[in-house]
Amino acid sequence: MRLYLSFLAVCFVFNGISQPFNKLRYKEDYSFLEEQSKKGLEKLKWMPIGKIAILSVGGELREQYTRYNNPIVNANQASIGFNDWYLHRFMAHADLRIKQNWHFFAQLGNSLLLPNSKIARPEIDRNELYLHQAFALWRPLAQKNQSIAIKLGRSEVSLGSDRMITLRGSPNVRLSYNGAFIDISTLGVQSQIFWVKPIVSTPGFLNNTQSNVLTGWGAYQTLSFLKPSRIELYYIGFRKNHNTMPGTSDTEQRHSFGLRYALKRGGTQVAHEFIYQLGKREKQHIKAWQYSGSSIYTSALGERQATAMFKWNVVSGDTNPTDNQINTFYTLSAKPPMGDASPFGAINLVNLNPAVQMKFFGKLRATLAYYAMWRYSLHDGMYSKGLNLFLNHETDLPADNYFLGNQIGLNLSYLLNKNISFTIDPAYYIPSNLIKKGRNNKNMLYTMAQFHILF
Repeated sequence: MRLYLSFLAVCFVFNGISQPFNKLRYKEDYSFLEEQSKKGLEKLKWMPIGKIAILSVGGELREQYTRYNNPIVNANQASIGFNDWYLHRFMAHADLRIKQNWHFFAQLGNSLLLPNSKIARPEIDRNELYLHQAFALWRPLAQKNQSIAIKLGRSEVSLGSDRMITLRGSPNVRLSYNGAFIDISTLGVQSQIFWVKPIVSTPGFLNNTQSNVLTGWGAYQTLSFLKPSRIELYYIGFRKNHNTMPGTSDTEQRHSFGLRYALKRGGTQVAHEFIYQLGKREKQHIKAWQYSGSSIYTSALGERQATAMFKWNVVSGDTNPTDNQINTFYTLSAKPPMGDASPFGAINLVNLNPAVQMKFFGKLRATLAYYAMWRYSLHDGMYSKGLNLFLNHETDLPADNYFLGNQIGLNLSYLLNKNISFTIDPAYYIPSNLIKKGRNNKNMLYTMAQFHILF
């Protein structure tokens, strides 16, 4: 069945559409097809229903092989020589728009994991059939320079640079949320107000449930009228219930205030983002922060394009476990700051990331990246990409060193057309003596090969 779907998708996409896809598929707009003749895949993107509605269907197929040699594991797991797995993901969606006022979207997913993984990750890698998105959107105001949209239901969410809330694109099961959203756009200012609860992926058939542990809310505003600059201001709050036994109470509430400034002029891009976090967990007060930035320069060399990049992150960790204050930064969900190879997430972390990238003929892209990483505080542990503590500062990490190690990676991506891509992503992580002393780990080799079709 899987080979059949792959063959069918390949047959479709060689007659693909003329615009790139959006990572949030419900934001794709195919109204440009209304006045032109349609061929191949374009016929699926613009199917009139009477004179008032348009139906569009699409999906994606992703086949991926991943292998870790000598992965970093926590104190409760025995050392592992290697861990590899094969991931399959197929998603299909239907998008119905009635005039300019109503928008209905539904998406099903099928994510499979071959049973050779030594580290179980069923919540993010395996789910036989699940309702990933299903929402209704109403636009009481829909004009060229002004619009209001109200959305209710299950939806993916991606805000800004994905440092506070994201859709979790790399794992096999993407992250979606039940919630309510209000989008307002006027005169170069875009605002989104939201209330969400994450969806908990449960392997099986239509078994996903709404989280009863985590609730998020906030407002995100983008000021795009200041071109070539762009300013983003936001507030994101969330409440997490840590109760492990009936009748107990352990609730954490955080309020994050963020400012992001980005400038794009010619081939130069600069961005800075600062987030300050306040809150309370029982009798402890929370004061944490994160600062991130990037500087990117791109130059065209005929049919080639060269890019030099330098990025950095500083994320606070707890500085004194015995006081009445928590300095550990936390988010609803966040993209990994050092890609999928590194075991560390964006908590108690300092990292520097220079990189160079070359593009050839608009199809082949090669990126060579280096990461140096430290822990921010000696008095806090290290956290996984899923933001869970996996190396305790008292039992797993000696208290005499900040340095975590070096990582170098080479990402090769070939875009056959706007629908089909191939990616190879090897990386080599050299743990510091701090990590080797704590867990006796060798150097880690990460390898990923991926075939991806969007239609």
